[in-house]
This record gives sequence, C-alpha cells and structure tokens, in this order.
Amino acid sequence: MGHDPGQAMNWSALVACAWLACACGQVNGAADVYALPEADALADVHGATDAAAADQAVADVPAPDIASDVVQAADSAVGPDAGVDSGVQGSPPHWQPLAPVTLPQGATTALDLNPLLADAQDAVGQVQVSWSAQHVALQDPGSHVLYIVAPTTWTGTEAVVLTARDSLGLTATATLAVTVTEVKVAPPPALDACGKVTFSLAAGNGAHVVLLSGSFNGWASAAPAADLLTDPTGSGTWSVTRTLATGVYQYKFIVDGKWQADPGNPNQVPDGYGDKNSVVEVPTCKP
Repeated sequence: MGHDPGQAMNWSALVACAWLACACGQVNGAADVYALPEADALADVHGATDAAAADQAVADVPAPDIASDVVQAADSAVGPDAGVDSGVQGSPPHWQPLAPVTLPQGATTALDLNPLLADAQDAVGQVQVSWSAQHVALQDPGSHVLYIVAPTTWTGTEAVVLTARDSLGLTATATLAVTVTEVKVAPPPALDACGKVTFSLAAGNGAHVVLLSGSFNGWASAAPAADLLTDPTGSGTWSVTRTLATGVYQYKFIVDGKWQADPGNPNQVPDGYGDKNSVVEVPTCKP
C-alpha cells in the first residue's frame, strides 16, 4: 500500500491533539495541569512518513505521570482532617439513682449531690447543677449540697429535674421525686375556768417521745420532770393537761430530743438562742 503524506499529517495531528487533551484535562476534579511533552518528541511524531513510524514515535514520547498526579490530587482533596468528627468528644456526666425525698410542709432537708454525680472530664465540684421545679424551692450554696424547702401551702409529689453540665457542655438529667405531706396544726392551749391547760401537738405517728418543757417545770428536758404527752387514739396528736396557777408562762415541746415551739400557738417570744418560745397566759381562776 502506498504512503499518503496527508494521512501521516492527519495521524500526527490527532496524536498531538490527544496529548493536549490529556495534558490540559482535569482528572476526577483535580486542578493540576500536566506538562506538555518535549518539542523534539512531538516533532518526531509530526515528521513520521508512515503509520508504522508514527506509531513508534508516539510510543517514544514520555507520558505524563497521570497516576501519580491523580493520587496526589485525591490526597489533596481529602486532606488530613477529612472523615474526622469535629463534634465534642467525651462522656457526659453520670447520675446515680436518686432516692425519693419526703418532708412535711414548711420543712427543709439537705441532699448531698457529691456521691450521686460523676464525670469523666471534671471533678464533681466543677460540674454545674441546675434544676426545674414548680412547687418545691431548692438552694445550692455552691458545695453541691442541695437544700430542699417544702412549701407551706401545697402538698403532693413533684418530679424535680436536675441537670448536670460539665466543662465540655455535655449534660445529663436525673429526676428527684419530692413528696410534701400535710402538717396538722393542733389548737392553742385550751384553758378552763380554774387553770387547767391542755397542751397539744400534731407530732404524727412517727414520734416516739413527746415532752412538754417550760417555765412552769424548770425547763426540764426529761421525764418525769418534763411532762409526757400521749396519743391514746393513735391520731398523731399528742397532748397533756396541766393545772397552772394564774400567770404567764413560756414553753416548748421536745419531740424525740428536738426542741420546738408550739406551731398551734401564735403567741411567741424570742428564746435568746435564735428561736422562739411559745407563751400561754392563765387567767385568775373563777370557780
């Protein structure tokens, strides 16, 4: 078959265009521009006199390192931080189970949160604790000892939500059930015509020893000098009746060793120790 110079020219032009397309193209989004082959190598392709010579000239042209460039472009696109979760790493605080709390109206109790809370990042004292409650009042002076104050006008059980937050912002919640029980207030001391006074206290069925101490018995703190109250009906209201001479007396109750003023008697005076004494006045006996 004879040689067609035009065919050789077309062949070399196609090869050159193929190289240009390869050199200038983008592989998988990579922005690298590949270097053109040396001018001498392309001249050999152009000057080939037949197809066989052109094929050999093409084979002799050094190819750009496309595979290496593609790998480098892929590495550049991925980057050292690709696939790494940029979110906060760590464990949230952990609550131990919280035992229910029961207290009477107007009472206050303390709950130490330190043994009930743990955190992987911070010491317990550095974990912030907040709460949500509708009826029960809570106070934390900063030592993670939570003071729970029962309201005086509400009874029932409330689910108090406690939220712990550590230095990473991780949180955990726990529910504390607080039950407020009703306080039954006994009437003030009942006086008869000749100095008999009945003292009563709604100490509840859980009380064991209820005593009456006052200026009329030398502020005795133990029976028999102190008057022993009883609850014969089991109603939770303890009482004792004494006969007192005409005069004004101060007194308190002692419930299982704890002193307290009479909640049913609004007549009170300071006791000199930061608390109150109850006061009863016995009128002149009129037989």
